[in-house]
Amino acid sequence: MTKFVKKILDTLLVYGWWLKLEKVTRDGTQKRHFQSFNRHLALVCWTFPPNLDAGVYRPVSITKYAQEFGWKISVICGPITKNPSPAGNYLLNSLPKDLKVERARNTIIDPSYKLLPKLDGGFFNVFSVFSAARRSLDRNPPSVVMATGPPFQIFVAGYYIAKFFGAKAVFDYRDEWTECPLNIVSAGIFDRVWERLCLEWADKCFFATRSQLEQQLMAFRTLKRDKCRVIPNGWEPNDFFPCEKSHYEKVNRKGHFIISYIGRLSDYALPGEFLTDLERVFDRRKDLLRRITLCFTGEISKTASQQLKNFAYNSVVEIVDHVPKPIATLRMRQSSALLLFNHQNLHRYVPGKVYEYLAAGPPLLVSGAGGEIGSLIELLEAGFVIPIGNSELLEKALDDLILVRDIDWREKRQKREEWLRQHTRGNTVKAMFEGFESLF
Repeated sequence: MTKFVKKILDTLLVYGWWLKLEKVTRDGTQKRHFQSFNRHLALVCWTFPPNLDAGVYRPVSITKYAQEFGWKISVICGPITKNPSPAGNYLLNSLPKDLKVERARNTIIDPSYKLLPKLDGGFFNVFSVFSAARRSLDRNPPSVVMATGPPFQIFVAGYYIAKFFGAKAVFDYRDEWTECPLNIVSAGIFDRVWERLCLEWADKCFFATRSQLEQQLMAFRTLKRDKCRVIPNGWEPNDFFPCEKSHYEKVNRKGHFIISYIGRLSDYALPGEFLTDLERVFDRRKDLLRRITLCFTGEISKTASQQLKNFAYNSVVEIVDHVPKPIATLRMRQSSALLLFNHQNLHRYVPGKVYEYLAAGPPLLVSGAGGEIGSLIELLEAGFVIPIGNSELLEKALDDLILVRDIDWREKRQKREEWLRQHTRGNTVKAMFEGFESLF
């Protein structure tokens, strides 16, 4: 069989699945008017431990706290990737032992996107996720189906799963879909059509920041504000318990001021502009050059890696591989300051990393002013927010960070700690479950 013929057959197969899916979910509108409230949530996501990415912690926290709020939870997710990392396995082992997880099966097809509308995450993955939901939930249907993305083929799968079981449909935007300014989402015209359909079908929509909610209301005029709610990211206090001695890794070098970036250094959080400003500071101040170590812990994209190599003073740079969560949070606490990149395209975002940085304790050094991140750090007096291109202000901030006594930062922590108490993962999950119960 030629490659061309296989593409045509695979494309026809996807269309066949689609027609079948439409047929079996046709009476969903009538079903959900009579659905009983049984405190059973079907959580639909693509990445789940031991698979690992930045968005996995929100679904994980829902599974950890569901029982506390009287809910049973079933997870429907994507297949396990080969060779999961130690950090992913650590997260898997932290899940409740009786958690029911049904994984979609790998689909080995290659349809033509000239003949099949393209969808973020792959339209054909919708069917494998729906099939996994049927296997898991047929004998005990949920009263609520929540899909959390990206990728956003998971919203389409969640739409069909909720429709099939007559359940309430909730869509959780960890990131934006067609309004996303980042390259983590591949969205086209077909995505826009599907997003509009999902929003019309939704009983509730959650957004991670107020800015994202307002952007969505502006972009989709038919979206009703009263079915939307801001559920921010949060931090997990259990991640900050003292490590075993075997996990202990000393970060600080005697006499050095350690500025750390902990987490994946991706193409939407590139360090290049900050490094350019830091070069200008070091050109003027060799005394600061001798005192500062810049430490990056975690995966680094090719573009970010090249920018680090091009840094004129890369002898001050230390790179550490991806580490399990307890060691990552330990390295945060041991650092002298924690580094964030607040580019223009992140202005509607507050990544989970920000919450963990704030919980860890050291002052934050934010490269890039404005947006949700800049406003939050300034509100909490948690560090310095430096506009990109202002090396003079960066130099002053470094002087202040190095010279200021620890006691001065401790005095500013009261406002931060009150905010942190309100933004634990437990509290954010509680707000979600309150949202579920308000649907009935």
